[in-house]
Amino acid sequence: MTIAANFIAFFAIVALNIWLMWRRGEITGLAPETPRERRRLVWVVIGAANFLLFVLHAFAKGTCAFPSGGRLVDGTYLVPSHGRLIPFSPLEYALSYAHGVVFVVVTVACMIAIARLRKQENHKSPNNGLNPTVDPRERGSTSG
Repeated sequence: MTIAANFIAFFAIVALNIWLMWRRGEITGLAPETPRERRRLVWVVIGAANFLLFVLHAFAKGTCAFPSGGRLVDGTYLVPSHGRLIPFSPLEYALSYAHGVVFVVVTVACMIAIARLRKQENHKSPNNGLNPTVDPRERGSTSG
């Protein structure tokens, strides 16, 4: 896939996620109205920016030093990627490896934060977050 196709796919996934969150009542619109919505939006933006920076970094050099590592040969790190070795200077290698570690840590932190916000919301919502504007007793239940 080309870089443009990757970005289109990424933005399509983000748009689908936002739409699903809106349909479930987790967000009420484009502008967050509650503190929980603002916190969730902040974590989603951090996660999306982190992912985009990592993808740009990996495309710029052709790979990332983390987690594949590399080996030092004559003052140059050789990092394996799809059967070929990509040269990195010691500084590039250190920055690339650190960026890979930060990417993983920030991604896990974002996933945990968003999951905790969703879990807290489901415990507080009387209808398990299906639609916060509709009371479950008003859904048209005619049985009984």
